[in-house]
Amino acid sequence: MSSITDLIGKARSIKSSGMNPNEMQTRRILVDPLLRYVGWDVDGLDEVQAEYPVNKDRVDYAMISNDQPVLLVEAKSFKSNLSDVISISQAVNYGNTLNVPWCVLTNGSCLGIYVVHAPVAMPDKLFKFVDIATAEPPHIDAVLSLISKESVLGGATRLAWNEEWKKRSLGHDFHVRHSVVDDEHFRRAILGVELSLGAELLNEGHPNTFMTRDRRSVQFSKTAPYRGAVETGFVKITPLHLEADLFVIWKTAAAEGWLIPTDKLKAFLETIPTSSRTAGRTSWDPRIGTFADKDRLWTNMDVHGWFDVTPYRFSF
Repeated sequence: MSSITDLIGKARSIKSSGMNPNEMQTRRILVDPLLRYVGWDVDGLDEVQAEYPVNKDRVDYAMISNDQPVLLVEAKSFKSNLSDVISISQAVNYGNTLNVPWCVLTNGSCLGIYVVHAPVAMPDKLFKFVDIATAEPPHIDAVLSLISKESVLGGATRLAWNEEWKKRSLGHDFHVRHSVVDDEHFRRAILGVELSLGAELLNEGHPNTFMTRDRRSVQFSKTAPYRGAVETGFVKITPLHLEADLFVIWKTAAAEGWLIPTDKLKAFLETIPTSSRTAGRTSWDPRIGTFADKDRLWTNMDVHGWFDVTPYRFSF
């Protein structure tokens, strides 16, 4: 059986090499080991059936229980764009035809889980997404666990989706309220904060600044990869950010963020000498990442210590 380290290593190696394995190579090198990792008997005759018939077409994999498909997997070549609506529709329509609740669309590195019968448009049927080549192992495992044999057959996947659907239903007017926000990942981050606070965020024309109905201000700032590092992000914090009541640092790739009381963050940043800040000496350029099982915000190679943001973590 492959380990999570093996899966990550293979995906990263192929991505960094610039190679583009075709669909059959992707299935053999990446998808088969992934399915083994989550508990499906890829090497048997009955549990996983390749090229499963769907009318006059065939889906790449069907996971079988009691002679019925319960999960479908459609694979593409390594560099395929998984956000292509045609590809999404193909996978979901296979599920509709076979009356299967879950389908997966993957290129061996990126993987999206779709809820076939969700009463929404095709792209919005996406339940979870992960890029194995860039995400952190805990997030990869959390997503992959939803397509494991144990979760699919035991009902854990269904329970997880029910909880997700409740959250989406609570935010049914979310896209209307935040129509000015073009980035879907940012919208999800905003929704994650709303759920964490139990309060709606209102935008008053400032791109990254929102208010709660009781007039608390929330400032968002997105991290970028730090010098190509996968598990560490870089964020520029300015005095304007610190005027907010709550400060949100969020990472797109990992679908996670930290909702931090600004006074606590400001107190830490102000311990850093002016001479150690950026050229303008008013902003801070800290890194944020996970070390020794703690989410830390740090700067200048920890010379001035670090701030534990673990208690303020949220997912979206």
